[in-house]
Amino acid sequence: MRRQLSAQKGDSADDLHSAIPSAGRCGIGDSLEQVTAFTPTVANLQGYAEAVREKTLACLNTLTPADLDRDLPPPGGGDARKVGAWLSVILLDHLHHSGQVCYIRGYLTGKGWFPR
Repeated sequence: MRRQLSAQKGDSADDLHSAIPSAGRCGIGDSLEQVTAFTPTVANLQGYAEAVREKTLACLNTLTPADLDRDLPPPGGGDARKVGAWLSVILLDHLHHSGQVCYIRGYLTGKGWFPR
């Protein structure tokens, strides 16, 4: 069983897809011009995030302990890991990128969570 989660046409994040020049593209290998031409709205990004969250929760809610203990090879090849270990890798990656976003936010707008 192989699952791929993403927001697709017809999802509540459909407007984000209209902001993407080609439906099959995800930004990897884009030129500087292509990156700067990508201008989604906050509502587009929030809709996309919510659609991915809903699909992720739907998938996670179906996992059993046996699913988490199953070996899964990485997409690019290499040593297999348990599905549970891959979920840990994904969570850690999310936390790292969240920290990077917070750092950039603080750099651009000043540190601190609350207005002074």
